[in-house]
Amino acid sequence: MVSAPGCTSSGRQAASPRVTPSAPTPAQLEGLPVCRILTPWGGLGSGVPLSDDTLITCRHCLPRARGGSDDGGRTPLRIDIDGTRRTFELLAAGQSRDGKDDWAVIRVSPPGLPPAAAIDPSRRLRDGEPVYLCGYWPGEGRRPDRDELRSLEPRVIRATSVTVQGTGKLPSDITIFAQVGPADIFRGMSGGPAAVWDSAKQRLVVVGIYLGTTEFESGQPEHVGRVQVIRRIPAEALTAGATPPTIRIAP
Repeated sequence: MVSAPGCTSSGRQAASPRVTPSAPTPAQLEGLPVCRILTPWGGLGSGVPLSDDTLITCRHCLPRARGGSDDGGRTPLRIDIDGTRRTFELLAAGQSRDGKDDWAVIRVSPPGLPPAAAIDPSRRLRDGEPVYLCGYWPGEGRRPDRDELRSLEPRVIRATSVTVQGTGKLPSDITIFAQVGPADIFRGMSGGPAAVWDSAKQRLVVVGIYLGTTEFESGQPEHVGRVQVIRRIPAEALTAGATPPTIRIAP
């Protein structure tokens, strides 16, 4: 007897071989946890929710305390997050607003941030591995007004991990470099999640926050041209004021 396709010789339906997806679905990409940050002067940034009331972003995306300098969180400041005006306090941050130190963890009030991201800060990336950058980029060359910024939807940009020798400001042990194109600058996405696909667990995990771009000039080893820069999420960011188990560290 000849078996019909998909059936056993007894006529029972054969089990289809399980195919493990090697990339996230559009729905999974759309579900990456991200916050939209608007400063009082109309600056646009993105952030990664760590709990119901804490997030990590780039330090340069946040307003300074009165007097023009950060004061360690002692002065409550206001910021618009996902369309809601909130006060925030600085829980932990890098020492400056540049390079590897351009990160900050804040606690906001009122709470109500999106569900926390699954985070794997120590995950190693292979050269050529896809990296998904998520955040609020208005588009190349666009300068939307404040009302338009409030209605922006997050975008996901597919980049590719590249091997680059780090620098003093961007050491390779805590920095991930990726490439999209020769002229891409994604303003507004700073502070947003950079995620990779975990094929074993079939989910996206956040490995860092997007900082921006940097140029590697001729004569520097291994790479020439513009690359996207991702700061691995610091260990201290995962413990800064959040009550376990609200922060989801990927097992």
